[in-house]
Amino acid sequence: MVRMTSKEFDRRFSGITPKPRHVILQLLQGKKDDEISLEMESAVTTIRKHIENLCDLFEIPGEIDGIKRRRRDLLTALFLEHRPDLVNAEVSIGFPKTSVLSIPERERESWQERIDVANFIGREKELKDLNEWVLTEKCRLVGIHALPGMGKTFLGTKFSTKYGREFDRVIWRSLNGDSCFADLVKDWLEWIEPEALDSEMNELINKLKGKYEEIKKVFRKVTDEQKLNYQNLVNQTLDRLLVVLRDARCLLILDNFDQVLLKGDFAGDYEPHHKPYGLLLKRLASELHTSCLLVLSREKPREILTADTLPTRTLDLSGFTEENALEFLGAKETTENELVGWRDLIRVYGYNPLALKFLKPIINDLWGGNINNFINQSSLTEMIQNFSNLIQRQLEILTSVERHLLYYLATQGKQSLSDLSQASIPDDLIETDTVISAMLSLKSRFLIEKLQNGYFSLQPVIQECTLKSLGQVFVKEMQEDSDYFLLSHFDISKLTDRQIRLILREFLKENSHHYWLDFFKELEQSHGKNSLLQKNLKMIQANLEKVLFNHI
Repeated sequence: MVRMTSKEFDRRFSGITPKPRHVILQLLQGKKDDEISLEMESAVTTIRKHIENLCDLFEIPGEIDGIKRRRRDLLTALFLEHRPDLVNAEVSIGFPKTSVLSIPERERESWQERIDVANFIGREKELKDLNEWVLTEKCRLVGIHALPGMGKTFLGTKFSTKYGREFDRVIWRSLNGDSCFADLVKDWLEWIEPEALDSEMNELINKLKGKYEEIKKVFRKVTDEQKLNYQNLVNQTLDRLLVVLRDARCLLILDNFDQVLLKGDFAGDYEPHHKPYGLLLKRLASELHTSCLLVLSREKPREILTADTLPTRTLDLSGFTEENALEFLGAKETTENELVGWRDLIRVYGYNPLALKFLKPIINDLWGGNINNFINQSSLTEMIQNFSNLIQRQLEILTSVERHLLYYLATQGKQSLSDLSQASIPDDLIETDTVISAMLSLKSRFLIEKLQNGYFSLQPVIQECTLKSLGQVFVKEMQEDSDYFLLSHFDISKLTDRQIRLILREFLKENSHHYWLDFFKELEQSHGKNSLLQKNLKMIQANLEKVLFNHI
């Protein structure tokens, strides 16, 4: 580490001859090598040689604690410590204090949890994009968004471990529904600069935590005055945090960010007590500092959706490529017949790494690795219940209109926006603006896919989970003796027998085949005028009889 007294610094600085002195002064003003070259009418190589000689003069090392550093950056940091008057304000924001650079590696990183990425496959382009955005473009806010199981945490961990040495601090935290923003800020400061946690800052954090508990207690009945007080405390806290993030270049990672987002509303907004996270994203994206916040989430926060003009980037993570998926499953060296089966399986599961991870041991252990036998199973989601549960939890947080649109896509197949605007959903939700907002929200949650021809569709596994959910609602309608709204409005005639049996499973969890056959006969007699209800009931009855016959 460069450690130099002011007296020694002044002695060396005073001995610099005019040309290299002019070079260093221009460098400290943020000028690039070619700009200095043009002004001094010297070759770029000559300018770089002057900078190299200046680094030698001040004994600037090429690495610290085994971490490679740009010598000119350390030279600038040294001048920032001893002669800050010579350093342009914008340049100074990009450089940490020299004291920060001497931190041992074991104290530079803090991982709440760290997954093993030894078997990392593919994602070369995604890693290259992250490297470009975070390290080259110095983006201040980057989001990685995808469905559960696509590998957000895996990719974030790989990037952070591979490039963590480029930062003074790497701090990984996973959020949950009870993650208090005040606790997070205190945790960050304890790792980045404990001295910043003075009595004034601790008092501010305690006030913020108290306000968090107050807002959480009243939840959505929060008053405008409470909102304003809460926001003021958050901004005061962020003012102090940003000072620290300007001094040290930190990589801050927040996994499971969707846990603080509002449930039962369109994607991207926050629970009232978690509003500070939105302000955090907004201010870290819009204000000058030298750190980067990496957000991993199942849906996009609004601040990332609306930050096009800021140094903010978003990576919508899709599944494996077919080649990577085959490599992951160990299926590259198989017969042509088996290869067709593996490719079908990969496509059906939407190239989702987590789904394939669950499938791999099941196929090997129960089917001896025979993919074609597995493909003949009746349900895609049945064999990977853990993955199905993840998708099911995604469906539970949707608004009513989002859920109805998913039901429509699941039963009718691919649809245009115009078709969906006329879909059979409740009258109070039928406005075109509402449908458009709901579709944008579903896209932000990665539950729908937009095809090249402008149509929208569902991945097969998402469709199955949606049909399972629809079956549960059908059963609830039967049990509550309602007006059978869903069963009267969603035509299931386009579904395959296998898909209808997914719905039937939900019926048979509650009562026997015979019970439901008798129930449907009575329902036909009492609701004979509703042609679509009759049509759906006949399809369900026919499949129930098939299942009963096969069972017998």
